[in-house]
This record gives sequence, C-alpha cells and structure tokens, in this order.
Amino acid sequence: MAGGAVTMGVSWMMWWLVGPASRSHAWVETVRSISSLGFAVVVVMAAFLLVRMPLMERLLRPFTDAGTMVLTLYSGYVLVLASGMLTISPAEQYAVVLISALLFALLWRRHLTEGPLEWLVAQCSCKARHRLMASREERR
Repeated sequence: MAGGAVTMGVSWMMWWLVGPASRSHAWVETVRSISSLGFAVVVVMAAFLLVRMPLMERLLRPFTDAGTMVLTLYSGYVLVLASGMLTISPAEQYAVVLISALLFALLWRRHLTEGPLEWLVAQCSCKARHRLMASREERR
C-alpha cells in the first residue's frame, strides 16, 4: 500500500509539472521588457537632443536653475507648509509653490551661482575637509 501511495504522489507531481504554469510565457515578458528598455533609451536620447537646441534650453532654464538649488527650495517648501500660509486647494497650492520656486531659482541664479543652503553646506564641508587634512598632516 505504501508503494502505491508514493507512486500516486509522484505521478501527481509529474502532471503538475507538465501543465501550463503562470510562468509559461516568461519569454514573452522578457521580450516585452527588452523592447521597453529600448523605448526608454530612445526617449532619453531624444530628451538629450532636445535639450541641446537653443530654444529648448531657454524654455527649460527655470527648471535647470531650480535643479541647482534643490536643498534650498525643498527647505522653503517645508517651511511654507509648516507655517500654514497656503490654505488653498492642493492643486492651487502646487501651482503657487511650483511657480514661486521656479521664479526664485531663476532670479537667484542671475546673480549667484548656487543656492544659499547649498553654499552653506559647501562652506561647512570645505572647512571640515581642511581640518581633517590638517589633523592627518599633524599625525605624520
């Protein structure tokens, strides 16, 4: 009896492996993911080519400037939210914060090269690096 139960269990397992599984079309998913990757590369390359055009560079200038001072803009955003100054709908709040951040970044970058908090972090890290290098020189 025990041998028959083992044989029946093994044959049941064999039929389980023969039937279609949820992963039986894995090659289709692989081809789809490869084609999606190819499409993503095309989109990124098109974006790189568009940015090199003078007109697009001028249109995207506020976003470029905002990208150089992310720490400052994010900190300002958190302060504005914490203060409760904006009591409008989320869509209006998004538009106000986005436009004000882009304008601030554009105006700031006309006169200075980096945001105020970015400048502060750079100064602190530069001083820390000089102190670290001096202490290493003293130990030698």
